[in-house]
Amino acid sequence: MVTTVRLDKVQEEKLAEIAALLHKKKSEVLRDALDHYAEYILSRKKAHFKKIIDKVKEADFEAYKTYEGTIDDALEG
Repeated sequence: MVTTVRLDKVQEEKLAEIAALLHKKKSEVLRDALDHYAEYILSRKKAHFKKIIDKVKEADFEAYKTYEGTIDDALEG
């Protein structure tokens, strides 16, 4: 698939310098950069959702502990 990317002069120079340094085509450098960036963003999102889930689990457990005895009393009656 072909995608067009518009770069300013400074970005183009950086891209050319990195490509020359790594002996890669500029398109390879861009693909690698996108892969790394996507991995970084996705791992941050997953970590964020894990924190939310952990907080909800803790809150649910606290609520469970609060009502545990009450539920048992109601079932025995």
